[in-house]
Amino acid sequence: MNVMILGASGFLGSHLCNFLKIKNTILRCGRSKNSDIVLKKIEQKKFSKILKKYKPDVIINLIALTNVDLCEKKKKKTKKKNSVILKIIKK
Repeated sequence: MNVMILGASGFLGSHLCNFLKIKNTILRCGRSKNSDIVLKKIEQKKFSKILKKYKPDVIINLIALTNVDLCEKKKKKTKKKNSVILKIIKK
């Protein structure tokens, strides 16, 4: 199975990649240079091209801001990271 993990360079993402790669083909997407696809910013057109090229069976989204204090202070940034990305994936 082809599994695309968004946020693969984070703590949970890196562990999940190591666990799933035993029986699956993993496409790591993250901000790190160790990722298969480096994504600093997700845009609809770029993401659509990636999906057409790699055709993942499953997409696991781990992109999120989780620092509660930062989320309270930067509500627009939090909304963008935690909800707008879902709209892009959905389309």
